[in-house]
Amino acid sequence: MKTEQFKKVLDDLQGVFSEISKVKDELSSEEFPVSAAAGMVNIIATGDRNIKKIQISDELWNTKDRKMIEDTLVAAINYALLKVDESLAERTKDKMQNSLGDIFNLGPDDIPL
Repeated sequence: MKTEQFKKVLDDLQGVFSEISKVKDELSSEEFPVSAAAGMVNIIATGDRNIKKIQISDELWNTKDRKMIEDTLVAAINYALLKVDESLAERTKDKMQNSLGDIFNLGPDDIPL
């Protein structure tokens, strides 16, 4: 009986990996727009963690403060990628908890080694 339970858990785990792969595929075509520095920088990231577009306002360019522009871009890009990561985590969390719950209920005696 323990071997059957363990096999079911492994099958469930394989299903989770398959579902996560599907979620990643779906997510890759989505866009995640973010705005930083009071709208002076707008970025669109895609679900596969690529930056599709960066817009910098004339107001920010006109400051001619290279360090501020660079820092603002880095912060905006990091924020955009964080949004992508959060979306992936949110979408996979329930799928993983439902299937992996069985694994966390196993004790050492349940694993046939």
